[in-house]
Amino acid sequence: MKKIIFSLTCLALFFCLTISAIAEMQYLVDSEGILTASQAQQIGSELLEMSEKHGMDFVIVTSENFDGKSSQDFADDFFDYGGYREDGIILVMSHNIGDVFISTTGDGIAVFSDSDVDDIFDVILPYMADGKYAESFSLFLSECERLVYEYENAPKKPFLSAKQITICVIIGIIIGFIGVSVMKSGMKTVRFKPNAKDYMVFGSLKLTEKNDTFLYRNVNRVRRETNSGSGGNRIGSSGRSHGGSGRSFR
Repeated sequence: MKKIIFSLTCLALFFCLTISAIAEMQYLVDSEGILTASQAQQIGSELLEMSEKHGMDFVIVTSENFDGKSSQDFADDFFDYGGYREDGIILVMSHNIGDVFISTTGDGIAVFSDSDVDDIFDVILPYMADGKYAESFSLFLSECERLVYEYENAPKKPFLSAKQITICVIIGIIIGFIGVSVMKSGMKTVRFKPNAKDYMVFGSLKLTEKNDTFLYRNVNRVRRETNSGSGGNRIGSSGRSHGGSGRSFR
């Protein structure tokens, strides 16, 4: 009985700690204070809800100067070292500088392609330029929700349909048959001779010189990993891969 009570106590403690960790996780960090208390509460709740719903983290951060880093490095590092999941998307912006960057990582790279990120910018930047930051953040979440839905419900098409595979096989058989027939017709002049001496011309082989000839060599090449800038995949300081890009809204 004591063991059962102890196990239930540990289980309850585990759930309490998990709920506490989720509650303490900041999906909205408004360091510049550009949102009102009600706006921050609403957007933070939406970020938490989407993160739990889709199993990847959605984060928004405002910063006066990106801690002296580039907007790209600040976004990558904030997500990687912030205790978030391995999959997700983060938007960082500075009202002071006028720059915004969207970084993706893990499954977020596949869900939000570079072209998707560009589409998000096209939607939210006009609102940022007008100082309507709460509206721009809400639109960011709406676009993310739409893209996640499209990704999760996209039809999984095979590389080739059954009809295409059948046609390819038939064409391959026809080409193979024609090729073999041509080669066979070109060998009709060959006549078999039972004795090896019939193929020899005595006195025709004379060795006058001997050389060692280098025929070939094997070369193995290994592709070197490189870091890219905005757009395309890159490696952050934590060693994790990131996608995404940045814009200026001024």
